[in-house]
Amino acid sequence: MEPLIDAVIVSTLNAGTDVLQVYDCSTGTNLHSYRGTSLTPGTLSFVGPCEYMMSGQKDKPLLQAWVINQHDPMHIRLSVPGPVSAMDVSKANPKYCILGIGEKIYIYKLLSGRLIGVTSRHYQSVTCLKFTDCGNYFISGGEDGFVYMWSMANINDSLHKQETEQIHPKAVLGQHADKVTTISLTASGQHSLVMSASLDQTVRIYDLRSAKLLYTLVTPSQVTALTCNLLGSQVFLGSSDGRVRIINLLPHPTPGDVQVTHGGSLCHTKGVRFLTVTSSGSTLLTAGEDGEVKVWSITTASLHQPELALQRTLHSGRGAVTNLAVVATDRQVFTAEKICFMDTITPFSQDTNMPENAPVVVRIRGLDNNKNDCITTNVNSTTVLRLGESKNASSTDFQYNSTIRELKTSNSQLYRMAIRQVQEKYK
Repeated sequence: MEPLIDAVIVSTLNAGTDVLQVYDCSTGTNLHSYRGTSLTPGTLSFVGPCEYMMSGQKDKPLLQAWVINQHDPMHIRLSVPGPVSAMDVSKANPKYCILGIGEKIYIYKLLSGRLIGVTSRHYQSVTCLKFTDCGNYFISGGEDGFVYMWSMANINDSLHKQETEQIHPKAVLGQHADKVTTISLTASGQHSLVMSASLDQTVRIYDLRSAKLLYTLVTPSQVTALTCNLLGSQVFLGSSDGRVRIINLLPHPTPGDVQVTHGGSLCHTKGVRFLTVTSSGSTLLTAGEDGEVKVWSITTASLHQPELALQRTLHSGRGAVTNLAVVATDRQVFTAEKICFMDTITPFSQDTNMPENAPVVVRIRGLDNNKNDCITTNVNSTTVLRLGESKNASSTDFQYNSTIRELKTSNSQLYRMAIRQVQEKYK
């Protein structure tokens, strides 16, 4: 079995018909490309363990999706109420897709395409959305400077209430003095850190569990890009002046304001648009308004201040970079003829009152031909077909596995609802 590679997916402003390019981070080799229409900046999202990609279409009330090993987009119409400004898909099952459209957030369930909720707490356009790894919460930021934490349990509970109620955030994390440009989270479960960057030249770091502000990083310039390693021990700040600064959070600084005084590394001739760190934590990718995507090694030449050393330029030209992502995967996944899919994407419905037994069309990819068949199933049915490419797979096994997954999800939701009712009773 070949070792995994870090595949870098890039979209730019003037990309032409091939709107996405895939590169091998370690060699710079172009591995694949995807055809489509221009992507909305910052909306590229993955569904499942590198099975599908989704994004908003620039200036259109539509989404587009690709199967990871195909060149052309999927022939599926994903219409939404308006042009998308922010987007994310949960990693945990069941899969949800959240969209920022104007000042509202729309929440869809991918398996059914059902619109399960709409929030309208922001009073200016939503600029960024990010799910936690567990999928139980998501964070939103907007042009109004507010950063909110939302609970998926509360949103799902609102579906079962007779009277429609306004969905409220679980917590107001804070407010910047200017537009929130990006949000990043560490992968530490309940002990995750939530980080928000803003044009007010600050980065705020919150504790997810307590929703309390821990640190405020005060920088010399506007922060336009932000990322951190998996542990949250290093934070990388991209600025409007093209510089990238590295902040060490270990050992932990004293809670409060932290002044960022060092100049950092000049990585781009124009503003930095995106930053992402590979899973090893030793390589940083930067993308800028100058249209370049660069790979940097994170060195420890200085005991107290890590530095960046340029390895290669992966991509250049074709306008400013609009999306950047890195995923650890097998090189062959982009050219494989057959892939077993665990998830599916269904056309979106705009009706929040869609009945629970509404028919849902599920695409089944055949082994020997390209004809798309479909089945009709219940939105909340416990018998859900697992999508795959194997012609000889046992349908009984698929049914049992799907039933178990659905039962686990239902039991978890019932447990949370019961606990909440008991707590409210004895307040």
